[in-house]
Amino acid sequence: MLSRFTFQAEAERKIQEEKERREHEEYLKLKEMFSVEEEGQADVTSEEQTQNLLMEFVQYIKVRNFVRLWGAVADLRIG
Repeated sequence: MLSRFTFQAEAERKIQEEKERREHEEYLKLKEMFSVEEEGQADVTSEEQTQNLLMEFVQYIKVRNFVRLWGAVADLRIG
């Protein structure tokens, strides 16, 4: 009984190994189909850079609204 169990376990192990070998070979074939021509760097934005961009954006909005406000004042001859 023990040898029958051992034989079955050994057979299952070999089947699993063969399956893994085929999958690995398939992976290697697919890998060969792709090539990397250039490598870039990820655009990493630090917390400080993000804060600076936000402040620049806020300042831009303030200036644009200020200019529009003065345009409206001029159009309405309020000032």
